Amino acid sequence: MMKKNDSGITLITLIITIIVLIILASIGITSGISTIRSSRLTKFTTEMKIMQLKVNELYDSYINDKSVTVGSVEYVGKGKTVTNADGTQTEKPGIQEIGKNISIFSDNRLQEIFSEEGSGITSTDGYMYYDTDTLQELNVDGVDNEFFVNIATRSVVSIEGFNYYGKKYYTLEQLPEGLYNVDYEANQGKPTFDISAENTGANQWKITISNIQYDGNISKWDVKYQLDGSDYWNTSEDMSFIVDREGTYNIYIQNGDIQSDTKNKAVGVKEPTPEDSNVETLQEMRYGVIEIAFLNNTGYAVTDTANAPILKTSEGMSAVYWAKDSSGEIDETNIKNNTYEIVSNDTSALNKDRWYSYTAQSGETTESGSSRWANAKVTKDGVDSYYVWIPRYAYRIIYFDIETHENQYRAGDLTEEEALANGYIVGYSDARGIVDAQGKKPTGVASQTAISVNDKYFKTHPVFDGDVNYGGWADDNGTPVKLQGIWVAKYESSHSDTVGITQGSSTTIKSVPGVSSWRNISIGDMYTYSKEYNTNLESHLMKNSEWGAVAYLTDSKYGRNGTEVTINSNSNYYTGGGSGTAYINNITQSSTGNVYGIYDLSGGGNEYVTAYYNGSTNLSYGSTFASQNKTSDVYSTAYEGTSGSNDYKYGDATYEISNWNEDNSSFSDLYNPFFSRGGGGDSDLGAGVFYFYKTTGLEHSSSGFRTCLTVN
Repeated sequence: MMKKNDSGITLITLIITIIVLIILASIGITSGISTIRSSRLTKFTTEMKIMQLKVNELYDSYINDKSVTVGSVEYVGKGKTVTNADGTQTEKPGIQEIGKNISIFSDNRLQEIFSEEGSGITSTDGYMYYDTDTLQELNVDGVDNEFFVNIATRSVVSIEGFNYYGKKYYTLEQLPEGLYNVDYEANQGKPTFDISAENTGANQWKITISNIQYDGNISKWDVKYQLDGSDYWNTSEDMSFIVDREGTYNIYIQNGDIQSDTKNKAVGVKEPTPEDSNVETLQEMRYGVIEIAFLNNTGYAVTDTANAPILKTSEGMSAVYWAKDSSGEIDETNIKNNTYEIVSNDTSALNKDRWYSYTAQSGETTESGSSRWANAKVTKDGVDSYYVWIPRYAYRIIYFDIETHENQYRAGDLTEEEALANGYIVGYSDARGIVDAQGKKPTGVASQTAISVNDKYFKTHPVFDGDVNYGGWADDNGTPVKLQGIWVAKYESSHSDTVGITQGSSTTIKSVPGVSSWRNISIGDMYTYSKEYNTNLESHLMKNSEWGAVAYLTDSKYGRNGTEVTINSNSNYYTGGGSGTAYINNITQSSTGNVYGIYDLSGGGNEYVTAYYNGSTNLSYGSTFASQNKTSDVYSTAYEGTSGSNDYKYGDATYEISNWNEDNSSFSDLYNPFFSRGGGGDSDLGAGVFYFYKTTGLEHSSSGFRTCLTVN
């Protein structure tokens, strides 16, 4: 018998075992390297996202003129000159100046990062160095890296960068698509939550966040909250927290870059909780009083003083006021005769009370009013135009049964409580929607965010907020934009080369008194020429919401206090009611009853605005901004129905005030899809600030227009 070669078998087995171990070791090393690389990627993206959130927060303060303190230095908006109590002035740096100058880095280092091969960003303009100390002063936690930051463009660049498979990345945008957000791919929706509040004692309220809904594995959220009007956001890691000031709180939740929409919660003030009722029509609500509450800055805090006008002197804007003589003295008893026009582009030298004063009227303004709205002159290419400032405000409307009771309330001879007790009030339009006297609303009418003024429900006029469907504003990315106010052309538009009654041919516009207005032009061309007038000031054809904002302020005690604006019935369509300086004597045609107001709101040309019924197929005359079934955008408002009752948009001075002052009213429809405002003064006895009528939008001898400026 032959003997087995046991040693040979053992050697083969050993060799196989060694090969297997080498393969397994290789797999382990590769897996380990992959794990390390993945963890580093996660750290890089997390830090970049944390930093981006902080920069977005700073950017909001930058564009909204808010204050941020870093260390011992206060930074304000884009920079500001502050007058101290002793009359001296202090320059406050802008938020774009936070950080250290990047010149401390060598040219070679900067060239490495700021190049096509590096970050893809080729200019260092506007970038500041955010080192560890700066991040600490900004309370940025969980970040070990340092950054170059450009606040104006919201750009974040990592200084160290991140190596990934042989390439170095400096920004999140550079990473291959889907790489840096792979962990969040399945969680694209925003979290939602509920808010409740309870009084826990004298001037203390406990706010609780509950019922958080989010399609993802997140168990911990940070709660961000601020009292409306405050410059700072507070953070609570608990879902309940205590506040000690009454008012409206803005609240959102976040985890990293996942963030909810902001909600509002009023504490210490009543919130609207209307029930549904059978209120279906406003036909009985033909008499009413529009009450106005000015709002501070871009927030919801009520203030006694209207927001100061935003004057872009670099764009040819200068302040305008009228004085009795060249010394600049104002004759308060007779503003009508204050015909000496003074222009200043030095706002620090202006006496604010001389320039403007949004003053409440105590009686009728049939002869003259004392409320002076801020005026400005815009000079472009040597041509002057006049504009008037409409400051941010909230409003509510009280509907009365008859005109007598409306007038008694306006004069202060009847309180709201007395009117309710006697059945004189038939309803309201306020933060609850359109409601009856008991606070019940029609089914389907949405409530608005409540602003409490003496325990009454006011709502922000939508032109100053960010819902474009109601005539608000948004930026190019669709982010809602809140405004401190808007500039509205003081007179209807004319050709820039029109002289007197002789029409010019220029497609550039102007807004001046004493010349024939520009008519016989389609609504689409009005839109085009209005936008081309001054792109740096966001000029545009007036929107329905903007007409509404002017109309409501005009009818309020800060305008004509219920006195109707006299019709401009000039047959030659002269702006201001007549040639030359006729506007000085035609002050009852002004929104203030004096030379400081807006003219041609009643009569003159029948003014086209960018509002339309989007179900119509007859939109060709306004094809520059309107199309069938299109939704609203920042420059135009689309209506889904052909009557206010089935497409109610608050604040546009249509459905809410239909038939007021017996002004003509007719909603847009299938064949006449556009809106005109004010009425044609030559023959239309139904003209007025509450006039609205349907139109095809084509050229017409009695149809004119005016522009507005959105300056932020």
